[in-house]
Amino acid sequence: MSARPPGPESGPESGSCPGGARGAGSLVRPCDRVRRWFTGLLLAGTCVAAPAAGAVAGLGCYRAELRAVDPDAGVYAADARLTRDAGGDAFGGRSPRLVTVPVSWTAPDGTVRTASVKVDPGSPRGAGVRVWVARDGSATASPPRTAAQAATAAWLAAGGAAAGVPLLAWGGWRVFVLVTDRRRAAQWEAEWRQKEPEMSGRVR
Repeated sequence: MSARPPGPESGPESGSCPGGARGAGSLVRPCDRVRRWFTGLLLAGTCVAAPAAGAVAGLGCYRAELRAVDPDAGVYAADARLTRDAGGDAFGGRSPRLVTVPVSWTAPDGTVRTASVKVDPGSPRGAGVRVWVARDGSATASPPRTAAQAATAAWLAAGGAAAGVPLLAWGGWRVFVLVTDRRRAAQWEAEWRQKEPEMSGRVR
């Protein structure tokens, strides 16, 4: 009766690849060294890339948000009026939360300006709405962001980017482990096919 192949999980060399050197260094196989080096490099790279990605994302987001709160951006508030009824159901239902309608207002220079903003559904024509007008004439019903909100958005962006790097690294490491484990099992099987006849004869 043939002996059962020990497999990579059996014996004192569990977790090692076949084909390694026998004797004192038999417990350390080439694929073990490859995995060890890969894991070390991946950890080092993650430790460097995670804070760098967080810093880049946070700084970029903060600069973009600051442009919206720049006092020199020329944003001013105006009381506008809807020029037509807003569609949708005022009590919710299947209508969207906000609908886009045209509004008009008088600029500081006395000219009448128009734009389209998002308002609550069901708002009647002539209803008043506060709008914030940019230098280029575009208007929005949302107030400009504050410096505190810009900082909060930047911290969230930085945290998300920094957390995403180790997640990606972990996914890559899992794929690498899966590939090396399959290769290890194939190597064990190939070595067993070579050694099994000799071992079986000795058992008899």
